[in-house]
Amino acid sequence: MIRLAFYFGIGAMLHLVFIGSHFDFNSAWTWLWLFGWPFMLIFSFFAFIAAAGVIAVACVGAIVVCGIVATWVVSVKSSIKAKLR
Repeated sequence: MIRLAFYFGIGAMLHLVFIGSHFDFNSAWTWLWLFGWPFMLIFSFFAFIAAAGVIAVACVGAIVVCGIVATWVVSVKSSIKAKLR
């Protein structure tokens, strides 16, 4: 009985964090968080990891593009200086 209480307690706490404190008996999300919280937690974790991965790839791409632009600017400046000599 204690294990069942812990199981539902964890589900209720995760419901509070992700959905809010209002327990709506007609909402499927409420019941999913209460009974299926391990699956919902794993899904939310992987969704968070995927979003963080997309953001990381975008940041690395922006850094690479900045490096390419900086290299191009330096080469253009050096070619302009060479033509002026």
